[in-house]
Amino acid sequence: MFRIPLRRTSRDTAPWTLLVLAAGISTTLYPFVIGCAGPTEPTPLAATPQERWRQDLHFLAANLKKLHKEPFHRCKPGDFDQVVESLDRSIDSLEEHQIIVGLMRLTNMIGDAHTRLLWREHVGFGRYPLELRWFADGLYVIGAAREYERALGCRLEGINGHKLRLACTVLSAVVPAENEQGFREAAPDFMVVPEILHALGLSPSRDQARFALEDPDGQPLVLDLRSQRRGATANWARLPGPLYLREARRFYRFEYLPDSKTLYCQYNICANQKDEPLAQFVERMFRFVDEHPVDRFVLDLRNNGGGDSSVAAPLIARLKSHDTLNRRGRFFVIVGRGTFSSAAMNAVELRQRTEAILVGEPTAQKPNHFGEVRSFRLPHSGLTVEYSTKYFQLVDGDAPSIMPDVCVAMTFAQYLAGRDPALDAILEMAIE
Repeated sequence: MFRIPLRRTSRDTAPWTLLVLAAGISTTLYPFVIGCAGPTEPTPLAATPQERWRQDLHFLAANLKKLHKEPFHRCKPGDFDQVVESLDRSIDSLEEHQIIVGLMRLTNMIGDAHTRLLWREHVGFGRYPLELRWFADGLYVIGAAREYERALGCRLEGINGHKLRLACTVLSAVVPAENEQGFREAAPDFMVVPEILHALGLSPSRDQARFALEDPDGQPLVLDLRSQRRGATANWARLPGPLYLREARRFYRFEYLPDSKTLYCQYNICANQKDEPLAQFVERMFRFVDEHPVDRFVLDLRNNGGGDSSVAAPLIARLKSHDTLNRRGRFFVIVGRGTFSSAAMNAVELRQRTEAILVGEPTAQKPNHFGEVRSFRLPHSGLTVEYSTKYFQLVDGDAPSIMPDVCVAMTFAQYLAGRDPALDAILEMAIE
């Protein structure tokens, strides 16, 4: 997906685009030194902002080479150094946001989704007042500021005259993703950031852009949007979607579906909730199982972006030892493109150690991947860079994703109706 070679298409292309499109350097979606005690010491403070950015650039490059488990497992050292040199030469002519996007591009060349520049928490970038989500049949608007409520349910076709496919190809240079699923999960948030679009040459302005949409009747809708402060979403309208997405912020929960005698457990983060650690939650949930007729157990990992994989040990152990539920056709695990990092490791373990059937979409995380994340801060800007210190070899080969046994993807119409096609598919299966 999105493997179109990038070329400069306009004299109005932003300066940073020249770096992204540097001759001979791949910017496809799959661009795809052992960690030591700590990062290299920064050099003394430079006199000008430009020189401070140069120091941050070289500090970042040197420490990724030094600290990452295997920095050149996907990109060539020469290509990496060429981008460093290009950005260094261009800093005097770039605005601050273009330099930051340049650093994002450089970090993303490492090629594992755990290695990234944390721009959201530390950079004052704005956003356009749309929330996008990818479905089996396209990229749709699921949230918008009230004045653009007419955009809800519309499909995105392009940005500033660039077709969606080309825009995604350009954005793949800065979106940390190891596969197509990871890109689809992460890219919608990048698409609505004015500074990123401008720095990558997808917008002539850093504070306004034109979004081309198609409404539910197939008619075009064009919105000229202005940047808003990031996080200013109080007066927004949103489409609610199915229950598992509405409950995404809870650590974990369970629900009994009496008509099908199904116990549904949603595990959204690999961490312990303060008022009820997972081990206590598991005991409470299995007391319920013992007291009620339960023919199926469904564990939902679709919202789980990771954390500490060992947190799930009590849950996995209890499921593995349960003679009634740990049977083919009675135990199901739902995965999707939000299943990442430690949650993906849990999914692999469940597939290997239990009788679980995996249902849903391929995961954003490769089964074999880099992780065990540490971080360092750039000395002058204070930006945080995360990097991987360990490689996890969980399966044979090099599969691009954890593939479910039963593939079920959600369409926008199902989302709009509040349907959950993965859970529906499970409930329709005969109990063995």
